[in-house]
Formats: sequence, C-alpha cells, structure tokens
Amino acid sequence: MYIPIPIDRTIFEKHSTYVRTALVAYSAVFHDLGDLSKKEYLERIIRDSLEYAKTLCKE
Repeated sequence: MYIPIPIDRTIFEKHSTYVRTALVAYSAVFHDLGDLSKKEYLERIIRDSLEYAKTLCKE
C-alpha cells in the first residue's frame, strides 16, 4: 500500500552537502569503535522538509 507523504525536496537539493554529511554521520557505525552515529542531523532536515511541505499544502 502506498501512502503519499508530502515532503519538500528543494531543501535536499539546496543543501545537498549538508544532506550528504548527515547521511554519513547517520551511518557512522564501526566494528572497532562502535556506534558513533549522529542521527539528529538527518532527522532534523527531514523534519524541516516535512514541516515546510505542510505550509505549502495549506496555501
């Protein structure tokens, strides 16, 4: 089942370097060093994108 979720992709395009860095930080789990991931960066940009899309839908 497909449930459409409104998301503003322009944020990802405009801030592609931040998104890439956030993806790397999110997946920073190492065999010898353990879990060094920082999930909050990717979560924040996704949350911002969803919130911005909500404002566009209301217009």
